[in-house]
Amino acid sequence: MTPQIAHACSCEPLPNPLEAHSQAALVFAGRVHTIVGNPADEGASLMMTFDLHEVWKGPEQPQVTLLTPSGSANCGYPFEHGTSYLVYAVVEGVELTTSSCTRTTPLANASNDIAALGPGIPIANGISDVSNVDMDIPWLPVMMIIASLLIAAVLFGPSLLGRRR
Repeated sequence: MTPQIAHACSCEPLPNPLEAHSQAALVFAGRVHTIVGNPADEGASLMMTFDLHEVWKGPEQPQVTLLTPSGSANCGYPFEHGTSYLVYAVVEGVELTTSSCTRTTPLANASNDIAALGPGIPIANGISDVSNVDMDIPWLPVMMIIASLLIAAVLFGPSLLGRRR
């Protein structure tokens, strides 16, 4: 048996929020919508899609997808599905990424950063869970019934009218 070399994440000291903002390509607050990949697959990347709440830097869009290394030894950030974060993302090559070496943090712990960054731009998120849809007016079922009746009238109307003559 030969000894194995252990690799651990090593980061520079974190910059203050304003410096981190200037170094980032995108700074936003958002909730993790999906995580794709295996966190135990060291050397791979995890892909996260976020539903954005607020943006301090970057495009004002309802969703963004970015990568983080898999595993803490590779400086991957341990995102959890459904949790909201303040994310500082950078561009590496052609990919938008973040890691544990940025100021990315759960939104619940980001009050100092948010105070330093000031007000962001709120995002009107067009993506909602079915549980959040207002069903006071069942417009979709009504529209489907109307469309079905119109299709039936077009298809069967001429044959019914032809029989009556």
